[in-house]
Amino acid sequence: MTVRVNNSEMGGCVNRKEEFDNHNKTVTARWVNPLGSEMLGSVYVVYSYGDHFPMYMYSQRMDRWFGNKGRYSVTTSRHQSQCRPASAGIIWMDSDALNKLANGHCDGEAVLRGMALAAEGVMEA
Repeated sequence: MTVRVNNSEMGGCVNRKEEFDNHNKTVTARWVNPLGSEMLGSVYVVYSYGDHFPMYMYSQRMDRWFGNKGRYSVTTSRHQSQCRPASAGIIWMDSDALNKLANGHCDGEAVLRGMALAAEGVMEA
């Protein structure tokens, strides 16, 4: 069940991986099963202003958070801060790569390469 929350409550919902909409529906979080997602399993995706800008994604199978290192607007940057998961192991990706990953359009090798680079403290440009 999707709940409606205030912006100050979004971070708690993200950490509990609960589906929600913020009070004016500019931030949404949903569990989805992307096509071709054998490697990722079910994913929890947090979006700002529709599904074109995923801010964060959690892969249940990989037990990993992925974050969008891109910026979109002042409001979306605030949403990113308010929703940031309390996890030290976030793998940062650009908007296009995270969108592909969240929609099942990214191969496993790219994910693993990103994880390996993140483990070394390196980010792809």
